[in-house]
Amino acid sequence: EVVDVTYEADPFFSFHHVNAFDDEKNGRVVVDMVCYPNGKFVVDSLNLKELRGDRRLPDGKFRRFYLPLNAKGVARVESETLCEKYPLELPRINYKRFNGQPYRFAYGLGISSSSMSFLDTIVKLNTQTNETRVWHEDGLFASEPIFVSAPDAKGEDEGVILSVVLSGNLEEKKPFLIVLDAASFSEIARAEVDCRIATTFHGNFLSAPVPN
Repeated sequence: EVVDVTYEADPFFSFHHVNAFDDEKNGRVVVDMVCYPNGKFVVDSLNLKELRGDRRLPDGKFRRFYLPLNAKGVARVESETLCEKYPLELPRINYKRFNGQPYRFAYGLGISSSSMSFLDTIVKLNTQTNETRVWHEDGLFASEPIFVSAPDAKGEDEGVILSVVLSGNLEEKKPFLIVLDAASFSEIARAEVDCRIATTFHGNFLSAPVPN
């Protein structure tokens, strides 16, 4: 069914959409995104010159938008920030089971403190309570956290989080793949590699070799 309505909200910029689902009880669509107030500032901050300096990356906010389905004409969109404690980027969820469905847990990268300029913390967000769990070690920088469900999992966060972690000093610490328990966020294992790995934004987990 086509809803003949125009939705309006305060301007923002976004790289990443997290999820969206029908909230039938309240007659609305819920849309989660990572948002910034100024797109040019975000893009400029990713220039190599800026990354080599001390400029802090802009803080991405995990925003939830509510689009009413019973609106007519032009409707104002209400929204709220779900994760106040940490900026968040490179979000992932248990997409295999909850893509387009109501969900509870999201994972992403945050910045540990105001003195840090780059993403250095893996964050788990409970979207229902706004509670967070984190993994962080000084001087280490993680990549996009990838959720891998456990075989025959029943819980939404029953599985592991995978992330490639780099050191700010490659001469002292090798890159490694970290494996976290997705529920408790405790470390299960890490696998070091004896080579240099470039900083990455995105990745995927494949449970079987890709056919030729």
